[in-house]
Amino acid sequence: MEIKSFSEQELNNLSKDMIIALYMQLSTSFQLLSQQNEQILDQNKAMSLQIENLQENIAILINHRFGRQTEKTKEIFDGQMFFTTNDNGDLILNEAKTLFDTDPQEDER
Repeated sequence: MEIKSFSEQELNNLSKDMIIALYMQLSTSFQLLSQQNEQILDQNKAMSLQIENLQENIAILINHRFGRQTEKTKEIFDGQMFFTTNDNGDLILNEAKTLFDTDPQEDER
């Protein structure tokens, strides 16, 4: 569809019916453009929400994959070495206790 621009002189020479037809056509075009604009704005909002949700999911997944993780186990098995704290709050590996823990009564027998 070819779009023709009219100069002021050409518009002055047009009949009243032709000007009314041009106005009606412009009005219809404007309404269609307004509807399309609303649809695009709605799509833009939906996509923005989707992007925010995806970014949040990515942050959660990254934190889950690379974030701080601790192994929490209450149970310590026989012969397993573990860290304890002394009165000063220093961490001590109980390796010597684990390796050489003997009952003094057993040594005397």
